[in-house]
Amino acid sequence: MGRLPTHYADKKIIDRLPYVMFTDVVLGSDGGVSNPLPFAEQQFPDRDMAFDADKPFEIHRIIPWAQFLRVAGSYGPVFPAMSLLDTAEVFIRDGAKSVDLTKGFARMSMLVRGESRQTWEFEDPYYLTRGENLHASIRAVPASIDPTGQAATRYMLAFVGALVTVEG
Repeated sequence: MGRLPTHYADKKIIDRLPYVMFTDVVLGSDGGVSNPLPFAEQQFPDRDMAFDADKPFEIHRIIPWAQFLRVAGSYGPVFPAMSLLDTAEVFIRDGAKSVDLTKGFARMSMLVRGESRQTWEFEDPYYLTRGENLHASIRAVPASIDPTGQAATRYMLAFVGALVTVEG
């Protein structure tokens, strides 16, 4: 990320408190219960993406993760590996501002800077204020679904930044 701003809404920023907004969704079979529409678009839970803190949220980066699920819903290790990130596409929109953060669906692997730095760094921070929300949808890439219907993958997005305190 570039240099941090000194002002927000024409007021001096006097403090930053680290903050993370996290959401996840499972695509594929989860513990033997098959998803009837594995290629259909699914929404990340709205409750995870609604912002209701009193201070503005200054988003610096988005970190996508993918985690392969083992049989009966138990989780395997978390992989930010490009191979798993390449199995799904996401669409992210700021619902309050009607701003698309991605132009249509984009492969999760395209959001990151490669194997060594698997984050989507913003050149300038993106701000959310109380009552605003993000909407994120995900869909599997058709060639990536396990034809047996036994595999499932948990996809996660973490919006990382800070709550900012401004003067007066």
